[in-house]
Amino acid sequence: MLKAFLSNQSRIILLFLILLDCFRFQLFSHTLININEKRLFFFIVFLCLIGYNEIKKNRTKTIFDKTFDRLMILLVVSVFLNCFSCLYYRDQTVWETMFNWSPILLLFLFYPLSILKLSIKNWENVLYVLFLINLSIRLLLTLYPPSISLFQLDVSYDKFANDQRLRLFSDGILFLGNLYCLNKSLTQKKHSVLFLCLYITSLMQILLMGFRTVISASVIISILMFLKCMKKMGGVSMFFVTVVLLLLFFLSNLFIVQYRVDEILNRNRTANFSNEEYVRVLLLDYYYTDYFKSNTEMILGSGMVKRVVSDKKSKLLYPSEYSKEVSTYSDVYHFYPVDMGLIGLSWEAGIPAVIVMIILCCVLIFNKQDDEYLYIRGWGLFLLLISITVPFYYYNKNILFTVIVLIIFMKLKCGKLVQVNE
Repeated sequence: MLKAFLSNQSRIILLFLILLDCFRFQLFSHTLININEKRLFFFIVFLCLIGYNEIKKNRTKTIFDKTFDRLMILLVVSVFLNCFSCLYYRDQTVWETMFNWSPILLLFLFYPLSILKLSIKNWENVLYVLFLINLSIRLLLTLYPPSISLFQLDVSYDKFANDQRLRLFSDGILFLGNLYCLNKSLTQKKHSVLFLCLYITSLMQILLMGFRTVISASVIISILMFLKCMKKMGGVSMFFVTVVLLLLFFLSNLFIVQYRVDEILNRNRTANFSNEEYVRVLLLDYYYTDYFKSNTEMILGSGMVKRVVSDKKSKLLYPSEYSKEVSTYSDVYHFYPVDMGLIGLSWEAGIPAVIVMIILCCVLIFNKQDDEYLYIRGWGLFLLLISITVPFYYYNKNILFTVIVLIIFMKLKCGKLVQVNE
């Protein structure tokens, strides 16, 4: 079935993304391919260099391409300024800081991937299959938790929450796939029921994750997408709402869902910004009063750094004294900048880099597309909303999925440019 569903090139790119470790599959307690920050950095540079001539030849003249190129130039400047800021204030080498930029520099894979002769439908199919892989794993772990050890999947739990919250390495695709399935169920007659079922199932998985910001953003964007498509749906819209509400009512009565909702409500009583002992309040206070050595460092960032987890702590494992310092604070006080999303990223990567990432989201949000591709705008808005307290935008190679969305967006713009020229 998948062979008919995906083109030859789509299967190649799907395999590429999986091998790039965006799912962290493991076999006999070892990842299939060990891509650390240093190897990932050189891999990105290598792909961009070998495809430079082809990339240059295939660049279009759309406003988006010009805007993206300028943003990437600004990002490169931000990286170098951040590296020298870290060298000056934290005494970490330029190379060590640059390697730790790798998860964000995945944005540059837009260039080599965009020259592949894949249609918009091909790219959507790649996203769809990646989404199905993530959703299938989550359903398996929900229904049969021992499968974690059976398949040696790399998963993690939030040990500082009142309850364990399952996280997969590739959870970004779950959120994107959720919006994609809702969009297709609203705009396509073919397979609309299947997309609706996948939307409800993935929405339940998002609820079970227990991240309040993510749940709120998913619900808000779902409502906005429905309202946008409601006029074209006509009488079908009431049927759609009825089916969704009935399914949600049924699923909400499941024990595991009720348990998660109760846990979220209990956590909300203490885990909020009105509580002075809330870890995020303490985190903000520490970084804005005691951490930075100057205003310049606060603007340029203290430098991207590798944190060494406590169960592996060894003097030999610290790449630098800076790494040792932040790792210690993380272990002792549970201070993790990722808990403040893009705000936390600005502390290490610098404000200019965060501005680039925000502008990319705004480009997706404020460029109108046909309703069939409404999930593109929804994804840009979703990333902005969750990035207040959640790092899924740039964390754990999830930025790869945003790269694919940018490629689809670029191809849509190119298609309109061709129509105008004709």
